[in-house]
Amino acid sequence: MVLDGCLAGTSLGGLLGLLLKGKPENEAASPGTVASANPSPAQSRRGTKQLPEKLQNRSSLHPFKMHVESMTAKTVEVKSDTPLDAAPALPARAQTAPLDAAAEQAAEAVLEAAVSAQPRSFHRRVSGKFTMNENKVVEQKVVLAMVGLPARGKSYISKAIVRYLNFCGCPTRLFNAGNLRRESGKSGVKANFFDNSNADAKRMRDEMAMECLDQVLDFLEACGRATAVGILDATNTTLERRQKVKEKVRGRPGVRLIFLESLCDDEEILESNYELKLNNDDYKGMNAENALKDFKHRVQQYAEVYEPVQDDECDSRCGYIKLINAGEKLICYRCRSKDDEYGVVRYIFGLMGSINLGKRCIMIAMVGETEHDRQGLLGGDSELTEAGKQHAAAIAGLVAECERQAKKPVLVMCGTLARHLQTVEALKGVNGCSSNDCRTVLKLARLNELCAGLLDSLSYKDETGRSGKNEHWTS
Repeated sequence: MVLDGCLAGTSLGGLLGLLLKGKPENEAASPGTVASANPSPAQSRRGTKQLPEKLQNRSSLHPFKMHVESMTAKTVEVKSDTPLDAAPALPARAQTAPLDAAAEQAAEAVLEAAVSAQPRSFHRRVSGKFTMNENKVVEQKVVLAMVGLPARGKSYISKAIVRYLNFCGCPTRLFNAGNLRRESGKSGVKANFFDNSNADAKRMRDEMAMECLDQVLDFLEACGRATAVGILDATNTTLERRQKVKEKVRGRPGVRLIFLESLCDDEEILESNYELKLNNDDYKGMNAENALKDFKHRVQQYAEVYEPVQDDECDSRCGYIKLINAGEKLICYRCRSKDDEYGVVRYIFGLMGSINLGKRCIMIAMVGETEHDRQGLLGGDSELTEAGKQHAAAIAGLVAECERQAKKPVLVMCGTLARHLQTVEALKGVNGCSSNDCRTVLKLARLNELCAGLLDSLSYKDETGRSGKNEHWTS
């Protein structure tokens, strides 16, 4: 920086010390004011910045908003504990040469621009905004063929994979051989249709399975040069059927085959799955007892010819995953090749550890009214009102009833804001628990409501008024 040839090399800190040295100290700032301990002439002319009255009580702000406010304040205030004499020294020429009027005016202009500059807003880089989806770049085609007896959760697992992979950006589609059979007019067939000794029925079932596999392969081809997964949801319980599947997949270059076998001998899970099966179209309008008897007979027909997947069925383009008793044990064999660094199979295998085929009760409860709700303020970290505490007591009663039915404590997950903690506090004394030590309580910040940013703890009227002034908002 050059000012009239006499301040070359002078730092902004040295210039600040030169201009402020010997200046009288201003009076202390009023509460709720952001100001420096020794304001410059430019600051004095501009005046101090008064915070809105609602924001002066910082204890009710959302924790993230409070953090942003504190960081913003640090960027605009001058540290009061640093003496002016400690400012960086000016070069010898600058110390001895007096400033003329033009140089002093220019120095004050630079200083005013530096002090009045707005805090730096947070902007993502362009490279951060447009992160690539690896599934659109890496080409990998996968056929996921389900294997297992009826009522082993094959369709449930398939639908979970479809939802998860599509969420991850990988095109995934489910093709169900049972639905294809019902659409072809074979809905409501008796258990003898699935008897392996019934040659005509066996031929029809194989033809429909291969037709369903053709639809899977056509879907993968239509996805172009990208990663895609097609799921063949069928029993595929015999080695003969799996060999047919393998030969057809081999006819399409670049397509990988993974058998996903679900094995289950847990009677509780099986009985629950049997009950769910009675709701499908095969048993519509049938007596529940007769339907259950027929379905178990169908399972027995498949079990007589069932052949589990073996290692020798696999090769460089074929592998398997075995899920035993809904995640009690997981086996993965030849699912990824050496060049498969970004393989989609790793997502599938990770999801299998989260599969649950049993019945569960999940309750989602909103917290009650808060002080900010009553005042019409957005967000914040205020406490519950009396109505909110009554709502928390009602939630505690519901939890007590669920624990009595389940005969065990429930797992409670909540946020970390005051309203969440007060709601959990109402659970004390429920079912003889004097504290929350007898039940697990997870306090997770990701369960908090989203912070409203600069609008936090303001009313909708305040928001409309400030927006009407065309102020610049950053988030």
